[in-house]
Amino acid sequence: MSRVLLIIVWIGIFQVGYGQSTNVSTLFKSTVNKADHFYEHLAYRNALHLYLHVAEKDPKNIHARTRTAECYLKLADPQHAEVWLSSLVTEPDVKPETLYLYVEALAMNHRYPEAKTWMETYQKLRPEDTRAKEKIAFFDFLNRYNNDSIRFAVSNVPFNSEESDFGLSYHKHGFVFSSSRPHKALIHHNPANAHKDHETLLNLYYVELQELGDYGQPELYQTSSFFTKFHDGPLVFYNDHKKVVFTRSNLKGNRALKDESGKVHLQLFFADVAEGRLDHIQPFAYNGDHYSTSHPTISKDGTLLFFASTMSQGIGGTDLYYSKFENGAWQKPINAGTTVNTPGDELFPYLSNDTTLYFSSNGHGSLGGLDILVSHIRKDFSFTQVKNFMAPLNSTYDDFAIVLDSTERMGYLSSNRPGGHGLDDIFVFISSLYSLRGEVRELSTEQQRLPGTKISVYDNKGTLVDSVRTDQNGNFLLTLPYDQDFRIRGEKDGFETLEDLEISTRDKTIVIDSILLPLWRYKLFAKGKIYNNETQNLLADATVTLRNLSNNTVDSVVVDSTGQYNFLIRPHRKYEIMAHKPGFIPVGFHLDSKDLFEGDLLNDLVLEEVYIEKEEVYFDYAKSTISAESMSKMIKVVRTLKRNPKSTLHIGAHADSRGTNEVNKRISQLRANATMNYFVNQGIAKSRIEAVGFGEELILNRCSDGVICPEEEHSKNRRAELKVQGLKRMKE
Repeated sequence: MSRVLLIIVWIGIFQVGYGQSTNVSTLFKSTVNKADHFYEHLAYRNALHLYLHVAEKDPKNIHARTRTAECYLKLADPQHAEVWLSSLVTEPDVKPETLYLYVEALAMNHRYPEAKTWMETYQKLRPEDTRAKEKIAFFDFLNRYNNDSIRFAVSNVPFNSEESDFGLSYHKHGFVFSSSRPHKALIHHNPANAHKDHETLLNLYYVELQELGDYGQPELYQTSSFFTKFHDGPLVFYNDHKKVVFTRSNLKGNRALKDESGKVHLQLFFADVAEGRLDHIQPFAYNGDHYSTSHPTISKDGTLLFFASTMSQGIGGTDLYYSKFENGAWQKPINAGTTVNTPGDELFPYLSNDTTLYFSSNGHGSLGGLDILVSHIRKDFSFTQVKNFMAPLNSTYDDFAIVLDSTERMGYLSSNRPGGHGLDDIFVFISSLYSLRGEVRELSTEQQRLPGTKISVYDNKGTLVDSVRTDQNGNFLLTLPYDQDFRIRGEKDGFETLEDLEISTRDKTIVIDSILLPLWRYKLFAKGKIYNNETQNLLADATVTLRNLSNNTVDSVVVDSTGQYNFLIRPHRKYEIMAHKPGFIPVGFHLDSKDLFEGDLLNDLVLEEVYIEKEEVYFDYAKSTISAESMSKMIKVVRTLKRNPKSTLHIGAHADSRGTNEVNKRISQLRANATMNYFVNQGIAKSRIEAVGFGEELILNRCSDGVICPEEEHSKNRRAELKVQGLKRMKE
């Protein structure tokens, strides 16, 4: 665990002289009691030596072995902690808390599959601990999240020391940060929980950012009126650097104020900044002697304050709170709630643009130790789901105290990860890519996740720039260049996106955005059959085309002997369906699929053979006698047949729906025969004529069986269609 957690999370400050490791109160205690005394006052380095001595003499001492492992964890040595915990978790009646520590050590040592298994065991013993479910889910998604590694370049800054340096804040032409490095003073104050002999209490330093990204030499920031012999910092400026809010040990005069357990807590203070000094220092109205308030971040106008606190009404460990400045006073702090806070520790909030909250936590899913997370603040002060930045912004060690520059694509963080100069170091990072995490679900329900979906990204020229597939939970991650425009498309067997999702990475920051990409399942079809108008039989070899009028794309099919066509159509489109075949008149219709997502749209098409002339004649109810009115039309057809001696005549006769099918079939055939006889009597060879009675099969209007219609509408169905065609039909 980092030096920061020793100083600030657990808050105990047990001061001793320089290099001192014991005092009179511990001389006559047993070795275990001495070790516990140091442990309770966070002097883990001293406690560890004593616990190791006890465990060596008494290997069955579970308390000493467990505390040894805990000391190693708190001293950022997960390798040794894992060794001790691996033997403890196999002991009979092992405590769930020991399992949790083992999971933390395994995660810090990159052994995530084992960590997940042991966390599942812990969850069975502590089902009420909300951290377990989130950490298990985090381990499941770890491979996907680790793709963030290409987004950031992280490097150590040159002004770090061999002690703790952290909590950087932008100020004027440089930065102010907290450090436990030794400085030129007559007396050095060393806490018993120091990791190194030369480590002092926290002080504030200023370093100037020079041209070409170089840094000046750090100098003590505090003026004599601000400097204390206790912990000072971190510190945050606001109101155009005219005001500041900072963390300091709880003091009474120039003396640390301890609680009943001997701990000195941290408090928040406000001050004016004037010519390099801090004036009018005032405590935060909600400081306390028995809990800590620390790690402030504040809106630019100074009206919204977030901070970390161990107030008794918290969810667990250290929680994040916020307070609003209204009517000239800070209002009662409000806990940020369970979306942000966990039974673990939430620390170092950082408010960006007054709507985005960055913070560190060891209670949410993490790579190990503290990880930097982000959540957005809604208008009602609820918070969006927390997201983890993953490696390399985070590591398996403690990562905290993030700050960003004006672009929000570059900034600084603090960490005790390997590769630094000291205990806690400040690192600079630059983001080169935008991160977009997505989830693919079925459109109709938005419940079914769709693994194996191909996600394609195109630029504004239509060039494919990236392609990934969703994992077993339907999740995906894209890393895209900044300041460009893209279209995202998803497709899977039987599914597709209805519209490309347009996104722009212009003005985007390191914040991790999320999208829900719905895929429509292929469940909407245009179906039908093609019939021959003259024979009413299914018509094979007809070509049916589907034209998408929205983008002018065309699909086609040649129907087989079943005469059936079947097209997949998309919702919210306009189509034209046409059927054509040589020797037949093309026929079609328009189709609008607006607000349609599934179902079969059935439309049969009747192809009529090409003709030279066409007429219709009508009959009285239950009659087959040709009326005088029909004679004039029939005479025209006779003339056409005689002018075209190679032409043929097709007669299709029909009945209305009244009466039985058998009667209507018979009367329609009588009408066809009567019409044919007329043409034969006019000198047209019978071999040139085909006459078919169809009964009531082809009603032209709504007057089908059981529908009450007036006589005028029924009469339109008692007809004979006379069609002169250019080629002699082959009788079937």
